[in-house]
Amino acid sequence: MSDKTKLTWLNGSVIKQGDTSSVFKLKLKTDDNVVLNGPAKIQLIQGQAKIEYEAEVVKNHVSFNLPKPLPVGDYIVEIEHAGYVFPSSNSVVLTVNENMGDVVTDEIVELLNIDDYINQKLADFQSGQINLEELASKLDIQPYDDSQIKAQIVDILSKLDTLEQPNNTQTEYDDSEIVNRLTTLENKTDNDTIYDDTSIKQRLESLESRPEVQSYDDTEVKSRLTALEQSSGSNSTTNERFGPTGWFLDRSTDPWTIHFDNGCKLQLPDYPKEDTVYGYGYTIDPYNTQCVAWPIIGDILSYAHGSLTLESLKDVHGGFDYWGDRSTVINPVQDASNIDFTNARFNNNVSTYYTDTREKNKIRVFYELGLFTKSDILSLGATEI
Repeated sequence: MSDKTKLTWLNGSVIKQGDTSSVFKLKLKTDDNVVLNGPAKIQLIQGQAKIEYEAEVVKNHVSFNLPKPLPVGDYIVEIEHAGYVFPSSNSVVLTVNENMGDVVTDEIVELLNIDDYINQKLADFQSGQINLEELASKLDIQPYDDSQIKAQIVDILSKLDTLEQPNNTQTEYDDSEIVNRLTTLENKTDNDTIYDDTSIKQRLESLESRPEVQSYDDTEVKSRLTALEQSSGSNSTTNERFGPTGWFLDRSTDPWTIHFDNGCKLQLPDYPKEDTVYGYGYTIDPYNTQCVAWPIIGDILSYAHGSLTLESLKDVHGGFDYWGDRSTVINPVQDASNIDFTNARFNNNVSTYYTDTREKNKIRVFYELGLFTKSDILSLGATEI
């Protein structure tokens, strides 16, 4: 029959006495190959002595080190976890070899509960199972030598006796010179001159009595500053704005926003995140000579660069599909609120409602972006209100 539980080393099982850095790794296995995870208790057993460590099992692996030095010898390793005891047979052994350096023996005594160990050995002796003299010789306890401490105490007592003896040769300190100098300073005539602050007081009174300064009227400056602030996006020192020549697609907004280099922004709420409309992932030719339906940025930049003409736009019979009624220009170059675009058309031969409404929206946006002049839109059928 196979073992119920097995415990195997994943690295070395030999360590020098006092080594607290090396990490031991073992693998736990059950006969039904259960995946094990969670807290475990590691026990190192040597005779009647037993040491316990807390550890964590991760995917059937467990690691630990020795936080305190152990006596030289072999230790049987057992692990308790999830109701199992590893191994069920064929004990695993950890070997601690002698280290030539010092070992803190009182910590080892506490760690292994040496009192219980000796008591057990005495019980074994009484039952005839152990030779007490042989045990005492193995303990090799050296007698304590306190001669150095005694010599230090005698030396300290001798020095105390010397200090306590009166010293008749000691000279009394004479402070008469310091007393005389201090008396001279105390009796010295005060020749300090009292500071005359009359001049400062007069100047302060003169300042306080000056006529009240009238409040500064900054209305004109603020007005001019506001005008300058509102002229952002201008392409010259005269605050004159032109049509766009470059753009940036901002996909952090809903709908997406096209930022133009002349300060305008364009949003198409009817197509808030449509890749084809905005040209996201599609090639855009900014120098088209013919009208394109999408991406819409193609017609805008081609007209701005002059490769697409007003005459070419008048020749088209479609391509206005994505210019919805909610197409919005933010911070327009030209104000379209005083223009009626109801009858504005590129080509009067196209008469469907869908094309007509979106055609006039494209004309309005081109005007607001600064691409069309007022004479352009009036030639297309728009009228001033």
